[in-house]
Amino acid sequence: MRTPSCGQHPHRQERYLLASVGLLLVCARVGAQESAGEPAAAGANDPLPYFLRVSQGFAHDDNLFRVPDEFVKTSDWVSSTALIGGFDQPFGRQRGYGNVTLRGNAYKDQSQLNNFSYDLRTGLDWSTVERLSGNVDLKLAQSLARFSDYGSTARERSGKNQELSQYIGTRVQYGITAAIALEALVNYQNIDYTAEAFDDRARRALTYGGGVKFAPRGVWTLGLGARHTDGTYPRSVVVNGQFAPDDYTRDSIDLTARLNATGLSTFSGRLSYTREEHELDTTRDFKGWTGQIGWNYQATGKLNFGLSYLRDTGTNTSTTGASGVETFLTDARLTDRFGIDGTWDATGKIQVKAGVEYWRNTFDDQFTQIDIGGQVISASGQTADNYLYTLLARYQATRSFGLECGARYEDRDTSITTARTIVGFKATMAYCNATLSLRG
Repeated sequence: MRTPSCGQHPHRQERYLLASVGLLLVCARVGAQESAGEPAAAGANDPLPYFLRVSQGFAHDDNLFRVPDEFVKTSDWVSSTALIGGFDQPFGRQRGYGNVTLRGNAYKDQSQLNNFSYDLRTGLDWSTVERLSGNVDLKLAQSLARFSDYGSTARERSGKNQELSQYIGTRVQYGITAAIALEALVNYQNIDYTAEAFDDRARRALTYGGGVKFAPRGVWTLGLGARHTDGTYPRSVVVNGQFAPDDYTRDSIDLTARLNATGLSTFSGRLSYTREEHELDTTRDFKGWTGQIGWNYQATGKLNFGLSYLRDTGTNTSTTGASGVETFLTDARLTDRFGIDGTWDATGKIQVKAGVEYWRNTFDDQFTQIDIGGQVISASGQTADNYLYTLLARYQATRSFGLECGARYEDRDTSITTARTIVGFKATMAYCNATLSLRG
């Protein structure tokens, strides 16, 4: 019998969610009480520090289970109803913030996929009268795992599998001078799945590190630091008929930079030398360069462009689904991801956004081994090229009512032709979503 892990136990996960919602509400109330005792500095027309919204959306997916072209594709409609709330409240030297989305998703034909999802994020920015400051962040999320990340055709592809993620992190900074500061961080992440077939994807990781930041001028900020991760896939590999954990360590030396070239252009980047070692599944070991780059440019008052690049291992990579929730289900040992997007504010009420992303995944053996007559056929060293095109338009009809419609096209080509463990596919999704603000 399977023993539920922390994230897989429904009652425990519900307790985490309820406790976190309670923390969010307490922070909002404390912030309001603190602010009530201070002189009002904001104007009467300033937005409220909290909001409450409801939304209703409908989407159509023409390849729900992300199967190859030669397979019979399943299309379906899904209805999504959400309650969204949040706050951003300063009090004294501190600032409390948080938001929560509770969403019910119902499928027209594939009712086995009906699910409840949530995304909760809350935190506190704090500082003292001296040079000590920092923040605490908490994130909890539950969502339907993306079928595009399943990888293996041997897996059940039509059942419900929800991803449960938990994250808590803290950062502390001490300013030695106005230009030099020391920084320390600690965070913990737990990823679980409700489907038993995905026990080998469950992951837990504790990361800690520190470094120094140098801001000689208001334009440049440079940093040098180090991070260490102790992680585990608790049910990763079968040894003598029993699941055994694959413990791993990850060490990175980070060089970071941020440049506010002008009021219209911002650049940020991280270059890291990373070494990752796994105790059992050594095919996931990695030694080399990782990092990310981001550039944002406000070309005109109505046009904004962004460029991004990410290179990292699968244990440190996440994607963002159509719902905006981060997901972590991946076969990739290493990912290189490029993106470009543009936003056009056509009028004060209409906004159009388009984006293109390309990423190459390099696969390992961990999730793709097939034992045929004692001979292991795997996908080690193989790659898949992914292309994602997005287009959306937003119309804020009034301060209280908004409408968003969009479409996404995804195309994956794979170099794997023998074991066919990582499949290529094409899929198109279109949606419309209406939001009504009840407060704020």
